[in-house]
Parts: sequence; C-alpha cells; structure tokens
Amino acid sequence: MPVTTDATSIITAISTVVTGIAGMIIAILLYRLSKYQREESWVKVYMEILDSFWNDPVMARVRYWINYDKAYLELNPVLHKRREIDEKKKSPQELDESEYMFLDDLDKFYTLALQLAAINTHLRVSFEQRFWKDLYFDYWILGCLKEGRTELKWYVERFYPELLNPDLPVEKARSEETGKLRRQAKRVT
Repeated sequence: MPVTTDATSIITAISTVVTGIAGMIIAILLYRLSKYQREESWVKVYMEILDSFWNDPVMARVRYWINYDKAYLELNPVLHKRREIDEKKKSPQELDESEYMFLDDLDKFYTLALQLAAINTHLRVSFEQRFWKDLYFDYWILGCLKEGRTELKWYVERFYPELLNPDLPVEKARSEETGKLRRQAKRVT
C-alpha cells in the first residue's frame, strides 16, 4: 500500500504543476488576445475619425477657413457678429441662416476636436499616441492662434477652452512649435 500512496502523491504533484503551467499559458494567451483586440478597436476608431475628419465636406470647409487666409475673411465677420451677440451688443436674431450654418459647421468641427481630446487623454501606448499626431490635429486646433485670427481665437477660448489646455497628457509629445504658439497666445490675452 505505501507504493500506491507515493504514486498518488507524485501524480498529484505532477498534476498540480501541469495545472499551474497550463493556467499561466492560458493567462498569457488571454492577455495577448486582449491586447490584440484593444489595438484592433483602436484601428477601427482611428479609421472612423480619420474618415470623419478628412472626408466630411463640413470638416473640409472648416479646415479651409482655418488654413487659407482669404477663406478666413469669409468667416471672420460671422465670428465678429457672434462675439457681439455674446457681449450683448447685438441681438441673436441678427444672425441670418447662412451665418448660423457657418457657426454650426465650426461647432461640428470643434465638437469632433473635443471628442478627440477626450480620447487622447486616455492614450497610453505609442501606437495610440501616434493616432493624434497622424491627424495633425494640433495644427487644425491651433489654427485659431495664427496671426490675424482674433475672432476665431475668441470663439475657441469662449466655447471650447479645453482645446487650448496645455496640460493634456499628450502635451509632451507635441512639437515645440505648439508650445510656442500657446505661450504667444497667453501673452496676447
């Protein structure tokens, strides 16, 4: 009988070791699967946002206003009127339908920017951080800080101040030019 007890304890020890190793292997495989699924979901989100940002005609129009000086001249009077409404110098009824649509397009653009900024605060790995840089989103958000964009700068500061927050976690990944523009903006105000 003592042989059977020794054999049982050896079999029990071997099965315990095998079970432990199998558990570790399963945990590693589940971790790798989870990581793969997370990266796959980021690719999906990335592609959806890219599509919205680059293919939506409204976004193209706002990017055009931000980047092209002559196009900005089309937007500037609308922003000036909006500012006067905010300062109670004009009535909201003084905005006509086309001016309202300008502001609506601008709001759609900056709302997407806010969503991206919110997502961006949770980016941890370099793959996800490249997400922000690949959109060149700083360039478009900070377009309001370009010289001569006083009304656009006011609009972003008034209605989307979070976008100019220098404390976003991804700030360290942003270019020195971005920091320089932000410092200049603070000196102007």
